Amino acid sequence: MKKIFTLLIMIFLSGMLFACEEAEPETQVYEISTEWSDALDLQAVEYEGREFLRDGIGEVTLDRCVDGDTTYFTYGSTRPFSVRYLGIDTPEMTAKVQPWGRAASIYNCEILENAETIVLEMDDSAGRLDNYGRYLAYVWADGKLVNLQTVEQAYAPAVGTGGLKYGDELFAAQSHARLTQLRIWGEEDPSFIGEPVDLTIDELLNNPEAYLDRFVNVEGTITAREGGDFYFGNDSDSIFVYTQGQITSIIADEFAVGSELILNNVFLTDYSGQWQLTNFNIREVTFP
Repeated sequence: MKKIFTLLIMIFLSGMLFACEEAEPETQVYEISTEWSDALDLQAVEYEGREFLRDGIGEVTLDRCVDGDTTYFTYGSTRPFSVRYLGIDTPEMTAKVQPWGRAASIYNCEILENAETIVLEMDDSAGRLDNYGRYLAYVWADGKLVNLQTVEQAYAPAVGTGGLKYGDELFAAQSHARLTQLRIWGEEDPSFIGEPVDLTIDELLNNPEAYLDRFVNVEGTITAREGGDFYFGNDSDSIFVYTQGQITSIIADEFAVGSELILNNVFLTDYSGQWQLTNFNIREVTFP
């Protein structure tokens, strides 16, 4: 009797194991959601007759985009001023280039360039300026919060949200975006596929469109200096190289006008209508 009971138990457990294997749940697929930005709307009554720099909220005009979370604006007779988006941190696209930085920049610029109304809003809990003198703000385009949309679209994580006016929405949007495993949360950026292209400065200057948004290794000559940055080219033309102050007085002679260099792993971009090489790393410069 004991043997029969043991056999029945084994058959029962085997059946349970088989059923578990057959009923293995499918992997949950999460898609991009705009739930949080759809639920927020900025009303005209909140900013009409008010000025951003004076009152902490006001309508502005786009001057130029810098990247996914920094933009220059103006209004009235003010000079263009730089704004750093509150609560987000998109991948880099200026001094260096990180995966999805270019895509985040394009996303931000397209929204602002097509918006009929842009409003900036400060947050008392964050202060007015960051360490670089940029104004900290929420950016509203046609009544929708761009900061929040950028997180929802998986172009940026939410950062420093504790205590912010829209901190809960930013954090919730990030939690969902992470589950999609899209863009910064798991996808490979197409711009980073493949090795840098080797070419001469003449090839680059004669056909820059062919290398736009690509990494290149390029050989040429410094034709002019502009502070810590320089122009790189030949006797008739040149292109701006953004170094973010990596060329100090100690090594200035190595980067004097007339010096021949090979810039490795730099990235060609169109910055406000000007061709520019970025992602400069002084450790990757070689001298022919």
